[in-house]
Amino acid sequence: MHYTYELHVHNDFEFPFIFHYDHFLENERVYPHWHESIELLCFTAGKGTVCSNTDSALVVSGETAVINSGNPHTITMGKGGCRYYCLIVERGFVEKLGIDLNEVQFHLHVSDPRTAELFASISRETEQKAPLFKQRVAVLVAELFIGLYRDHAGAVSERTSQRQHKKKMVKNTIDYIHSHYAEKLSVERLAAEMGYSKCYLCHVFKEYTAMTVIEYINYVRCSQARLLLQLEGKTVTESM
Repeated sequence: MHYTYELHVHNDFEFPFIFHYDHFLENERVYPHWHESIELLCFTAGKGTVCSNTDSALVVSGETAVINSGNPHTITMGKGGCRYYCLIVERGFVEKLGIDLNEVQFHLHVSDPRTAELFASISRETEQKAPLFKQRVAVLVAELFIGLYRDHAGAVSERTSQRQHKKKMVKNTIDYIHSHYAEKLSVERLAAEMGYSKCYLCHVFKEYTAMTVIEYINYVRCSQARLLLQLEGKTVTESM
């Protein structure tokens, strides 16, 4: 199975979160992907099977799935479909709490009423948008991760550490492409910048993104061109 890299951009330093409420139909499936952010899914109705790395768990209403930073994952909805809150948290926010994500992994399946209560509070804050709601959400998310760290976390295995090393290399390569896509980029240049051989970079990049390095560079350039056309009204020639 190939997993697509999903880029999350958190432009607001006071609010490094993405939060939404999702509704899926029976047997519907979230495409296989991975990202640097940590993703939490708190189910409020129905059930679904969440697969993250080599682990899988059936999660039902009132329970939460925690997808660790860099873990390839997918979700398959159960009979009758399901609903869940989705909270995506920038990795740096968690590390600032004093939680070393190079040493700690959260459990995939969490059955904890307090976690569900915190999700409900986060939902109310984001809906009502009372004064200082962003600061309040940050406090709630911090409390959520402190609880997960104390009661639902374990040490990173050597195998997981090796996977994280590869994913970090891919993430750094992707970041470099996004910063320099307008320049003359080559696989040789990227390999030199990342400090790896061309062969190794190409192999790992394809393994974790299902795209070649050149395909991804072209994808980024085309995406940026479309964005300029939509937002700035530029012509095709100006956007290239």
